[in-house]
Amino acid sequence: MQKRLIIILSILIVFLGILLWYLQEKRPQGNQAAQKSIASLTHTVIGKTTAGEIEKRPSVIKKESLGNNQTKYFLDRNKNLPYDEITTKDNVVVLERDIVPENPSDAGYTTVSDFLRDFGTPDKIIRGSKKY
Repeated sequence: MQKRLIIILSILIVFLGILLWYLQEKRPQGNQAAQKSIASLTHTVIGKTTAGEIEKRPSVIKKESLGNNQTKYFLDRNKNLPYDEITTKDNVVVLERDIVPENPSDAGYTTVSDFLRDFGTPDKIIRGSKKY
């Protein structure tokens, strides 16, 4: 009887180990996706990156003149989301708007914590679907 109990417990432990391994493999890797998304932003420095540098990027799909020496560039980084935007004034970047997926399992998913970790505290955090 004792031998039978040990065999059942051993099988149960092996089964739980396999189950935990499987669940770990299926879990979304939010931080890895965030690193990919955030890595594209590291090429832009507000107040320093020039319009010429932006225009050389292969992800720029559209350029729109806003007047007052301002230009908006639309970047296609994720086909399933609206375009990211970079605005320049006097040929220097003044704003970058990055669209982030809401679903943690989607490629490019990034949390505010990921941005804070990689870039530090911003002047302002705006959440939601409104454009600013």
